[in-house]
Amino acid sequence: MYQVFLGLMPLPVAPSKITTTVGNRSQTIELIDGAEVNIVKGAKLQEIAFEFLCPSQNYPFMTFAGSLAGSLLGGLGIMGAVTSTAFIEYLEKLKADKEPFQFICVRMGEGFSVTSLSNTNVKVVLEDYTILEDAAANGMDFLIRVRLKQYVPYTTALYKSSSSGGGSQRTRPK
Repeated sequence: MYQVFLGLMPLPVAPSKITTTVGNRSQTIELIDGAEVNIVKGAKLQEIAFEFLCPSQNYPFMTFAGSLAGSLLGGLGIMGAVTSTAFIEYLEKLKADKEPFQFICVRMGEGFSVTSLSNTNVKVVLEDYTILEDAAANGMDFLIRVRLKQYVPYTTALYKSSSSGGGSQRTRPK
């Protein structure tokens, strides 16, 4: 069983599949004699993609935290559109704020014991999301496809050159 959080918001229904892509920035070049060599560079930022159900009503398979958040957002039994709208508005806020947030995936093993070695806690930004409406497949529920990208904080450092007396700038990770 999974419990997934986007920032402070628990997802109402945990995704059935989460894809994490870790690429690299290595470069292959061809030498004069025709041989190829690989210039190894660091890894790219992780990309995390998944789909989750945004329910229009309370279902027994909803996660506990998602059900609780849905109840709080939905008010007094008016769960439906209010909750779906609230989750979509939260995604809009994450996109508009242009600020990083935590992506947390808690995996629970047998007997609901939290297996800390396989939990995910990554600072990310919301790259994009897609709202899929399919009345035949999902009724009044939405299916939301999300793509996140790892965020690594950076700073700008100022270095003074002793020969010219001026400074040069360079950007580096914190």
